[in-house]
Amino acid sequence: MRFLTQIRALFVLVTLASHSPLGFAVESAHSNTPFRVSYVGLFTFIGRFTRFEAALQFDPTKTAVSRCPSRYVSRSVAVLTLKAECSR
Repeated sequence: MRFLTQIRALFVLVTLASHSPLGFAVESAHSNTPFRVSYVGLFTFIGRFTRFEAALQFDPTKTAVSRCPSRYVSRSVAVLTLKAECSR
């Protein structure tokens, strides 16, 4: 399965490389932005932003100038899990 994913990614990159600069808007309804925060090594918060905007600007001939600007609404944080990190 992982091999097929890599083949698909390679196909997409080869296809993109044959085109001019591209710009994509991320559809937040079909995307998520998970995060993980460790607090003093005792707890780990796992959550996601429910409201955000992002875009992808990709130039296959100048990959160093490719960008992914994004904006997150801090009030839209949803904590999914709180795990205690106890080691004994």
